[in-house]
Amino acid sequence: MNKTNSNNVKIPGGKRIRFKTFKPQNNIKPQPIGPVTNKLANENKEKRNGKNLPLIATKTPVKSSKAPLFAHGSRIRIAKNKLLQKNQIRPYKRTKLKLLYRPNLSPQLEFLKLADSEPKFNTYENRFQRMMSVQTPRSVSKQLPKAPQGALKIIPLGGLCEVGKNLTCYEYENEIIVVDVGVKFPTEDHPGIDSVLPNMQYLYDNKDKIKGIFITHGHEDHIGSIAWLMEKVKAPIFAGPLAIKLIEKKLKERNLTNACRDLHVCHSGETVIAGKFKVEYIHVNHSIADAFSLAIFTPAGTVIHSGDFKVDFTPINGQAIDLQRFAELGKEGVLLYMCESTNATKNGYTMSEKTIGRCFDDYFREAAGRIFVSTFSSNVDRVSQVISAAEAYNRKVCLLGRSMQSVFQAAFDLGYIKIKHNTLIDLKDIHKYKPQELCFIMTGSQGEPLAVLSRVAYSEHPAISIKEGDTIILSSSPIPGNERSVVRVIDELYKHGATVIYNQLNEVHVSGHASREELKLMHSIIKPRYFVPGHGEYHMLYEHAKLAHELGQPWNNIFIMHNGDVLSLKDDFAAITGYVPGNDVLIDGSTRTLANTKVIQERHTLADKGLIDLAFAVNELNGDLLGEAEIKTVGFIFETDKGIEHNFKEVISREIQAAKKSGKPLATFLTSDYFRQKLLAYLHKATGREAEIIISIVPVRLR
Repeated sequence: MNKTNSNNVKIPGGKRIRFKTFKPQNNIKPQPIGPVTNKLANENKEKRNGKNLPLIATKTPVKSSKAPLFAHGSRIRIAKNKLLQKNQIRPYKRTKLKLLYRPNLSPQLEFLKLADSEPKFNTYENRFQRMMSVQTPRSVSKQLPKAPQGALKIIPLGGLCEVGKNLTCYEYENEIIVVDVGVKFPTEDHPGIDSVLPNMQYLYDNKDKIKGIFITHGHEDHIGSIAWLMEKVKAPIFAGPLAIKLIEKKLKERNLTNACRDLHVCHSGETVIAGKFKVEYIHVNHSIADAFSLAIFTPAGTVIHSGDFKVDFTPINGQAIDLQRFAELGKEGVLLYMCESTNATKNGYTMSEKTIGRCFDDYFREAAGRIFVSTFSSNVDRVSQVISAAEAYNRKVCLLGRSMQSVFQAAFDLGYIKIKHNTLIDLKDIHKYKPQELCFIMTGSQGEPLAVLSRVAYSEHPAISIKEGDTIILSSSPIPGNERSVVRVIDELYKHGATVIYNQLNEVHVSGHASREELKLMHSIIKPRYFVPGHGEYHMLYEHAKLAHELGQPWNNIFIMHNGDVLSLKDDFAAITGYVPGNDVLIDGSTRTLANTKVIQERHTLADKGLIDLAFAVNELNGDLLGEAEIKTVGFIFETDKGIEHNFKEVISREIQAAKKSGKPLATFLTSDYFRQKLLAYLHKATGREAEIIISIVPVRLR
């Protein structure tokens, strides 16, 4: 037998893998390898030559906290051409090794990896299921631990592994508080859908446990679904002054007047008692007024829920972020920090909102014609700076878009926007002024098809059309998933001869979210025992988790969660102990439906393939066909395919004649899979494409 010696390979996560190194034969240089599995062994059967591998990984955990070191100074890899024969691998060596160079991952995430190994998996089905499964409870083989008595449960129902529809539940014993109830804009993955809501079934089922709803700020991704929740839940709502104004308007639009009576305005430093919870509002800076982080005091410990924030020492309205209070909480001890991750991939610091005012001043000075500024309606500070620039250069301001007007009115009533009495004009009065005297502030910076900017760009607005000499400023950055829509709108604006200014060309937007250096600052002064990155796509959450680990947070105390996970915390116990429904709820008109519904898949299929509708009139008495088939096609036959429809009718007629000769009942034959497959085979041969075919039998009784 070959002589062996041991090499210890250190990996993050406090474990060590011990390698048995075999003496090389025929001058073969030893190579480090990774986990050996049956699947890999079978895939490489033809490549193996029966020789033993130089190195074999065995599972020998040893506590360690040092950086990873690999045998021979290189990374662990799999030598596919030197895998062992199946009968040479002992059972304990076939155990899949888990390299813990990552935080605690939701078991739902680990389950997703199985889809990559499915041998016969439809491409669209695979992508659709993977898209939905990050928000859907899965049947995971991993045995989940049981939460101890008196544990605090953190249950995100939205906002994780996505941007939008933020909703997090904190549960202790038989009491629940809810933080934010947001909405998400539909993407191309949601054809025909108006908006996307978090799945709030868990809250509906436990509505008697809800002690309060706490809102961090008034953006749509934090308050957009609150009317849907309040239809079935009765609970007090606590928020800042501007958010309360916006929530009240939403509730009145849905005729929820009773819920409007239980709205409570909160200011920085105030504490609300809700059952066993105490919630303190802490002032932060964001792209909307009255933004707060929440300090949630529970019997199990203190939780800081960051909300959306950045560190801005020169804000337009109000004070700078209350770093002193965060530091005080850090000294007292913080059990969990749940922090947003939107800009966790961006280095440095986020610029102050005040820097944009100087940019607006330059563009307003140089513009010779009308100026159109598109931004988020809720970005009150941005709107305020546009108005100030317009007034400085003697321009009148016209607000376009329903949400822009409603948010402006709420902010004006609270004193957050200062404007001269004669600056604001109505749309019907714009003809009274010269182009160089006009400024329009509008919605649609995300390329939404029904927003004002898109309608103007595509010449669909009844009162405004873009002309040469106009200047359009897109003062925002596209939300992930909206990039293509924004680019299309920009292209259309260029076609009109307008000057288009957007963030990729000029600095006309600053984010309202903390970049990496600001996140490091918050982690350093809070020093939480456990950390959950929130509010972001998966890569944002992961980068934020890595950042926390670089600052000294142990991997075992960091949790990357998915919507619907239940994280339980108590003293030294921290684990995901269960799941609740966390998938999307789609709003289509007045209909609410789950995101994994068959209807959405069918819409994708119709958009991809097109539709052919065949209608046959059949004599009800004798089963004979009455006339030719009625054919209607949608999205399948191009202008160059006109001859196909005639040939398609001949194929149908030929198949029907063959069925008659064989004595088959006509109605049964027309609805059979055999007939459908014959038609699909012809279409594929003639066009190289397939369509969805709907066959209808219309019985007719002749007199």
